[in-house]
Amino acid sequence: MRIIISPAKKMNADTDNFAVEALPQFLADTKQLTEAMQAKLAMGDAKDLYAFWGGRLAEQLAAETDWVLNLAAKEYSRAVGPHLPPGVRFLTCTFGEWKDGKVIEKGTMCKMARGQMVRWLAENRIEKADDIRAFSDLDYHFDPELSNEDHFVFIKGGR
Repeated sequence: MRIIISPAKKMNADTDNFAVEALPQFLADTKQLTEAMQAKLAMGDAKDLYAFWGGRLAEQLAAETDWVLNLAAKEYSRAVGPHLPPGVRFLTCTFGEWKDGKVIEKGTMCKMARGQMVRWLAENRIEKADDIRAFSDLDYHFDPELSNEDHFVFIKGGR
């Protein structure tokens, strides 16, 4: 498993007690992606950042694993998901609240939940996709009716 996340401006982790080895080495590439976005690098003939990176990020991930856990914001996951070969599972997690019959994602809460999930994955040494369903931090709970094999939905407080 490799995890893609949206790079944080500041990551606060107790590295003495945090299972850092469980975090992906891919983080270096997301850091490069962020730096490229912040610096607005000259991208040659590329019309945007996605064209600039092309399939390079996905190729690296596909060489390392047969499944990717997508905890990134949509703009970051678009740099990877569409380029993965068919044999690589791309599992996306959504964190939201149930309101008026639909899932509502609240930006700050989603970011907190994604970060907390990364910590939970590392601390619990989660390696299997099915085990992710047990995540229940910040009062988010897996909803099997809203989820499918490639998209796990977690609802705050349940439905």
